[in-house]
Amino acid sequence: YKQSWDSILEQIKAINPNATIVATEFYNPYYNLEELGGISEYYIKQLNDILHDKNNTAYYIANIYEVFNNPEEKCTNVNTDSLNYNRFNISSFDPHPNAHGHKIIAEKIIESLQK
Repeated sequence: YKQSWDSILEQIKAINPNATIVATEFYNPYYNLEELGGISEYYIKQLNDILHDKNNTAYYIANIYEVFNNPEEKCTNVNTDSLNYNRFNISSFDPHPNAHGHKIIAEKIIESLQK
């Protein structure tokens, strides 16, 4: 990711030097699941560190990590309430944003562009 991100930015700027680039932070959809959440968190923090370390005038960052890791916001399709260790529905692990999550992402993108 560290090497690819630089290359991606260079390619975008080569095609359109005036492009405005907004990157969203990575979020941990499994933050409240002990084992899976801990493993995910380890890598997600590294990805976000790279994103923030490389941040300069080349792109803006939409800060979604904290909001997505707030259990009161419920930004993804992960449904830990329906999980148990005897039987579970695999769709309960869907890490993608739900409608509320997409709204948060849009708001954070707009917020980053207004800075």
